[in-house]
Amino acid sequence: MNLIEQLNEFDTAEISDALDACDLEGALLGIKPISCGKKLIGPAFTVKYTAYETKPAEFKNAGNYIDDVPPHAVIVIDNHGREDCTTWGDILTQVALMREIAGTVVFGAVRDVNFIRYSAYPLFASHIYMRSGKNRVYKSGQQCELVINGIKIKPNDILFGDDNGVLVIPKEHLQEVINKASNIKKTEQAIIDSVKNGSSLETARKIHRYDQPWLMSKG
Repeated sequence: MNLIEQLNEFDTAEISDALDACDLEGALLGIKPISCGKKLIGPAFTVKYTAYETKPAEFKNAGNYIDDVPPHAVIVIDNHGREDCTTWGDILTQVALMREIAGTVVFGAVRDVNFIRYSAYPLFASHIYMRSGKNRVYKSGQQCELVINGIKIKPNDILFGDDNGVLVIPKEHLQEVINKASNIKKTEQAIIDSVKNGSSLETARKIHRYDQPWLMSKG
């Protein structure tokens, strides 16, 4: 099975613990799903916005980058966490759906959320606001390295999101993270099964190595 497809077997809590076990930071603080029940998985296509120092006299289109995004990628937009203008909305959502893009993560604000929720498009953002970013911000980078809340995101790193939030998995560590997440999942299920069979939680956690669940149980 493709490694990215294998991520469907997990949730962000398991992957987050696996990242911890690998001594990797990957959680994007403050970025939340716009609608619940949607999973976001795919390689990153990165876009960076920067504020205009002087407002341009003519309209400057900053959203045409979407024509370059391959199917099944996740668009990651860095608008520096701005609350006062948006870099994602209705039109981009419709185009993304037609292009089979896997979802979008925005460090900043988005709008047209009623339509986006109705469309079931996986969108994660730090803010919701109605004001456009047109002529307020411009696209200053595409397929470049981003740093969001201290987390580096390189093109083709893997984005993974669900109702708990969004994580970044460095692509070179994907196999290791999946292996550890699989062990964590099995360990936690073994603890639950032991308690169902009469064990105390304390004993079950000790037997199944809850302190290091990625190593699997002692028996």
